[in-house]
Amino acid sequence: MAKRATNATRKTAKVLIIDDHPAVREALATQISRQSDLEVCGEADDLADALKLFETKKPDVAVIDISLKTS
Repeated sequence: MAKRATNATRKTAKVLIIDDHPAVREALATQISRQSDLEVCGEADDLADALKLFETKKPDVAVIDISLKTS
C-alpha cells in the first residue's frame, strides 16, 4: 500500500496567475489560497510582467488566460 504524504512532508506548489482582468485574478487567487497544498506566488496582467515573474518567482504551475493579448 502506498504511503500518503503528511502535511509536514507535502510540498506546496507555487502558482502564478496571468490574466488581464483584475476580478478574475482576485477570484482565482482566493480559491487557490484556500488549498493547503497551493500558494499564489504572483500575479501578472500581461505577458511582459508574466515573463519577469517566471524568472524571479520560479512557479511550479501557471494559470494563464487563453485570450491574453501578447502585445
